Amino acid sequence: MEALLPFTAALASREAEDIDHSEAREVVAAHYASKDNEDETLPVLHLYQLSSLDTQDIEVFAQYSGVLEPPIFLEELERLNLLALAALPFDLQDLIGCWNADLQLTNRLTILQQSIARQLDQAARELPTLTRSRLGEGAELLAIAVALTGRSSVRLPSSAVGTAINADILLPKWTAAERQALLTCGIFGEPVYGEVRFRHREVRELLAARWLSNRLNVEANRREIVDWIFRRQYGQTVLSNRLRPLLPWLILFDERIRDRVTLDYLMSCWKVATLRYCPWPRESEH
Repeated sequence: MEALLPFTAALASREAEDIDHSEAREVVAAHYASKDNEDETLPVLHLYQLSSLDTQDIEVFAQYSGVLEPPIFLEELERLNLLALAALPFDLQDLIGCWNADLQLTNRLTILQQSIARQLDQAARELPTLTRSRLGEGAELLAIAVALTGRSSVRLPSSAVGTAINADILLPKWTAAERQALLTCGIFGEPVYGEVRFRHREVRELLAARWLSNRLNVEANRREIVDWIFRRQYGQTVLSNRLRPLLPWLILFDERIRDRVTLDYLMSCWKVATLRYCPWPRESEH
């Protein structure tokens, strides 16, 4: 890093505003001329990065947040494979809210759905024209747009540049304030250069799967959507690369899709069984 970004304490200091630029250039030139001198000690450029919470951090965070029965809470996080989600303070606070409300963590699907509902409820309070259901429909539409286009970012109403998905086109009947409220709610991350992304890949995939599920309920849409998922290639049926990640959720919402996937593409759904989403019978019931 020091070789690519030469750094000297003298040049980094702003003690004097009337620095002689010609003298500064001489200092830089001298640095490059003597960079092979092994006896020269260069200042160190320190880089810092915020790391995720480990198990001990989660325990401390939970205790200071007033978690009821902290040891059992941690056991449930581990049992349901939620430690990765709990590693981020924003999401850990949401999990704590779930736990304190019912003193249980049911399953990953329910937890994510409850989290989405809470974030949308908070956004709905900002404008009287917004409701959770309307915000949910907008979020699902943006999520399926990300899945189908492969573009992970969504443009904020105040931004007019970039190649991100344009929410103005997808939500034409929404006002700029309504779109802003949706895109700045908790299911999206912090804006970067006028664009936002879904805070979690799983949340995005769940919302996109719900969008597909709602349209599969209309028989006229089913064949087209099924053709999106199961494609013919070289005389064989293959799963769409972009829609494949949605299947672990979609098979929970649509029985006919579940039957086809579990029959022909069982290995594509291994995550479902591993994380205890799937309503498959236990081995003892066969």
